Amino acid sequence: MRRAPVLDGVPLFDASFFGFSPRDASIMDPQHRHFLECAWEALEDAAHPPQRFSGSIGVFAGSGMNTYLIHNLLANRRLLETAGLFQLKQTGNDKDVLATRVSYQLDLRGPASTSKPLLHLARSRPSRLPKPAQLRVRHGAGWRRHH
Repeated sequence: MRRAPVLDGVPLFDASFFGFSPRDASIMDPQHRHFLECAWEALEDAAHPPQRFSGSIGVFAGSGMNTYLIHNLLANRRLLETAGLFQLKQTGNDKDVLATRVSYQLDLRGPASTSKPLLHLARSRPSRLPKPAQLRVRHGAGWRRHH
């Protein structure tokens, strides 16, 4: 029997809090939205919100295949014509921008990598990372939606 957790509130992403227009947020992969929220919450819970932390914060992340792009965005011809393929594929949905997006949106000043080997290294042997950070956000995001 296959089971997976259900993420409640995916449509409740606070786009303006993170500096996104509602349209850009709706185009963004839900894995990216969720990870951005989790990263912010983790830093806040650790009492190190980025705007009050002077040190470097690194982001090491990984995500699963983007089925949202395939089943929701590319299937919407009108959106494809108005937004363009580049924005749909690259800007809002490429798995390789996950860590750099979070780093940029939260104004973090440490290394950012979506490389799976570096994600593993950040978890198991952080001292061996190319550029050490005082704080690290490590996470793997995976999201599937039944279509």
